[in-house]
Amino acid sequence: YVEHRNRLADMIKRSRYFLVNLALFNNPERTNGQQELGFRYFEGAAGGAILVGDVPDTQAFHEWFGWEDAVIPLPDDSDQISAVISALDADPTRCERISKTNVVNSLRRHDHVYRWAQVLSAVGLPETEAMQRRKRALSDLAESIDRTIPQSELEGSANP
Repeated sequence: YVEHRNRLADMIKRSRYFLVNLALFNNPERTNGQQELGFRYFEGAAGGAILVGDVPDTQAFHEWFGWEDAVIPLPDDSDQISAVISALDADPTRCERISKTNVVNSLRRHDHVYRWAQVLSAVGLPETEAMQRRKRALSDLAESIDRTIPQSELEGSANP
């Protein structure tokens, strides 16, 4: 599994686009209409890819991926993938902003240290010094990437 995870991470960071679907999207009788995020959302965003696919209408999605263009909508049965990709390719500034925003938000929201901090908080325990160092390092890295996205691009961006 370690080799698989490393190969997947290498592939994502070299990919411009990454297809995402709801967990068990191809097995609706098993989900009974329930929408859940799959790991692909987290993996693709962390790798800096532009996520294309299902946009779940769930509290978890809005909480964890509540930034603009976190996922470019494309239903799993759509025949419009080439039109969506062409439109994105025609706007390289938007693509760069989406990629960087996905990485920055992943650094600020999705590292395991944040989940572990929630667990410790729930049982009334403080964070360790190592956790605080990791959070600072993630914050510094996110800030360095964030500075490369001009504020005018962030304010002027809009969904298609």
